[in-house]
Amino acid sequence: MKKFIAFIVLMAIVAGGYMYREDIENYINDLKNGTTDEKLVRNKELLLRELPPKKVEIFELGNDKVALNFTKTGTAYANSTIYVSPQTTGTITNINIEVGDEVKSGDILIELGDSLSTDITNQQYLAAKAGLQAANSTLSLTKRVNLESLNSAQLGVEAAKNSLENSKDTRISTSNISSVQLDSAELAIELAEKAYEDLKDDYNDAKDTLEDLEDDYDDLKEEQPEATDALSQLATAITQAEAQVDALKSAKNSSKDGLKQANLGLEQTKKSLALQLDQLSFAIQATSIQYESTVNQLESLYLSTQLQELGIESQITQA
Repeated sequence: MKKFIAFIVLMAIVAGGYMYREDIENYINDLKNGTTDEKLVRNKELLLRELPPKKVEIFELGNDKVALNFTKTGTAYANSTIYVSPQTTGTITNINIEVGDEVKSGDILIELGDSLSTDITNQQYLAAKAGLQAANSTLSLTKRVNLESLNSAQLGVEAAKNSLENSKDTRISTSNISSVQLDSAELAIELAEKAYEDLKDDYNDAKDTLEDLEDDYDDLKEEQPEATDALSQLATAITQAEAQVDALKSAKNSSKDGLKQANLGLEQTKKSLALQLDQLSFAIQATSIQYESTVNQLESLYLSTQLQELGIESQITQA
């Protein structure tokens, strides 16, 4: 420790001597020239003013070596900086130098791959290729879906057409059956009318026969009252004729009522058949509208699928 302090003192003395070396030289020259009084006073005042004396501890100098280490932080800058840039853009694939290497004109510093525009174009190409594949897949799927939709719509058209044809056939068959029913009813009425007329004629004939028998009985009773057997026979014949007249009258009335019922039945049948035919006509009209609607839907679906596929094909062409 003492050696170190002595070294510090020595260094301070050396530093002070270096700082006032000119004054010391002047002082030595004055001593040689014999003019030291005034200069010594001036120089002494200057030294006292500039560097007042300090109390120091004096050590004896030794011969030990002391290692001195001086450190300082800082930043080193080159005298000049050169920025090197390639004439084209691209991706750096290789760096041929390291920091601190010496280079000269013509040295290959870095190697570039494809240019940035090439990379962008390649990405655009890959995107367009993916878009093309997607568009082709979409077109294939769309065509399959559209085909199924068109087939379904076609089946609907065929079903509506069959329903329309069935409605027409039903109306035709119903009309034919109605005609047969009407013909049968009309024939039944004609037969009933004929039967009524026959019964009416039979009734009138029986009535005329009864009147004749009554006249014969009255004449015979007036002319031959004693012909009891003949009168008795005539009376029996009259009784039978009256019974026949009553039966024919009842049959005639029943036939007349039956004829009325037949006419009423015919009218009801006509009305029922007319209503049934109207309903069938309405059904035909409804099925016809449905058929036309399904046809229009099929045509509209066909056009829409064509436009959709054309749009996708346009996208494919663009891709």
